[in-house]
Amino acid sequence: MTQIKNVQTSYLNNYKNTFLIVNFQLEITQILTCNIDGLGKAVTKNISALFGAAESEIIQSKFHLVEETKCSIKFEVNAPFLDIEWVEMVINPAEEGFTVFIQDISDLKHIDKAIDESQFTLMADVANEIILHNEPRKLLNSLFTKLSAFLNLDVYFNYLLDEEAGKIRLMNYTGVSEEMAKSIEWLELGEAVCGTVAKERKAFIEVNIAKSNAKRVQFVKSLGVNLYVCHPLMAYGRLIGTLSFGSKTRTHFSQRELDLIKRLCEQYAKSLERLMLISQLKQQNQHLEKVNVSLLEAKKKAETASKAKLNFLKMMSHELRTPLNSILGFSQILLGSNEPLSKKQTMKIEKIISSSSHLLSLINDILDIVRGENGKLALTVQPVNLKAAVENCLDIMKHEAEARNIILLHAPEEGEVLVLGDQVRLKQVIMNLLSNAINYNKNNGEVIVKYDVTQGNTTLHVMDSGIGMGKKELDKVFQPFYQVDKGHNFHEGSGIGLTIVRKLITEMGGTYKIESESNEGTTFSITLKNVPCE
Repeated sequence: MTQIKNVQTSYLNNYKNTFLIVNFQLEITQILTCNIDGLGKAVTKNISALFGAAESEIIQSKFHLVEETKCSIKFEVNAPFLDIEWVEMVINPAEEGFTVFIQDISDLKHIDKAIDESQFTLMADVANEIILHNEPRKLLNSLFTKLSAFLNLDVYFNYLLDEEAGKIRLMNYTGVSEEMAKSIEWLELGEAVCGTVAKERKAFIEVNIAKSNAKRVQFVKSLGVNLYVCHPLMAYGRLIGTLSFGSKTRTHFSQRELDLIKRLCEQYAKSLERLMLISQLKQQNQHLEKVNVSLLEAKKKAETASKAKLNFLKMMSHELRTPLNSILGFSQILLGSNEPLSKKQTMKIEKIISSSSHLLSLINDILDIVRGENGKLALTVQPVNLKAAVENCLDIMKHEAEARNIILLHAPEEGEVLVLGDQVRLKQVIMNLLSNAINYNKNNGEVIVKYDVTQGNTTLHVMDSGIGMGKKELDKVFQPFYQVDKGHNFHEGSGIGLTIVRKLITEMGGTYKIESESNEGTTFSITLKNVPCE
């Protein structure tokens, strides 16, 4: 940095320039001032002869252009014959030819090169800081230290937009006290320089602030700042905040320096956006971790409670099944006894057997659910004659249907209908579906059983003309122990038959479906794979 300033001072104190008059033949007719060695005795010489062949052609074309257009022209050219690397020439049209101003700009070229190299180093340093720092304050302080040495800066302010408040808030700063920073912590959009930049989304450059009475610069003026530049921080078209720099000693920035500040602000805006996204992701990740811990704890508690419930049901089912089997056994012995029983005694024993059978069926269903939940529901999937299984179940259920004057209609397919399933469990599914169709039917109603056989699957439909269900009930019907409010004093089931149907059909690789409307009956459908043809 010091080297650049020394070169600049040397150039200003020792610049070389010459003022000439040239005729239309491009001969030098008069030298008014001359501070360039080699030009003092150049009168009558053709001006293009003072330069190399390539440069001579360029110079001649420039003179011809000025002669034709009658307009001044300025350009840079190499001048090795004058022991000068670069000169800047200004050609002006005149009555009898041209006036020419020649200035040695070799030192200025060196300054430009040094500035370019320094800017490149600065940009590289800033890029490195952006990679190294994950905190905006550290990043800005480091950036400001490097930039202030290059541009002679004294203060910076970094505001971020608070979208909810509709204001900008001071997040980072240098060059003012903490108390003073507190007084400008919040700015309205349009307030002061930074608020104005945030509102209008464009950069502001304030010069000669010491002589300015503009309201927006009064705060930085009170700091002794005389030159101030503020840029909006934009990322993907969205305002993030503002970044401003001020100098107490400088009067203006060159265009090159303004371009540098703009590029640094653009880099910082992108970096700040990245840091803000990382911060948001960390917060969301922490929240998700807390939620995940809560869910895992809730899952563990639910699994523990479910396991305890299943173990309790399993224990109670086993404990109840033993005495029930004894009751059923002794009741059947009494009915088959050689000793005559009165009609009243027989009816009571039959009621004991019926109730005990129903309770035993409920216990067996509960045990099936327990086995299913524990993954121990053993199935043997093999070819099963679906039509024969349906006929067998219809035969068993016909007495229950007759007691309600319900007609069982069977629309069988011709020949065997072979599907893949478990022989015993498939009959259990069919019995549950028929039992539901009868229990939830109307007196004098009907139950229809029919098939849809396709190339790969067979669907069994069990349709009743009963009370039906609404949509809310359809969503709950497969839940354990849920029963539809029938509004009639029909025989109640266990409430877990359809839960078992769903579990068994799924385990056998099939699908199930239910369609129903209130007072329009219900259709249960199960679909199983056909036995492949050999």
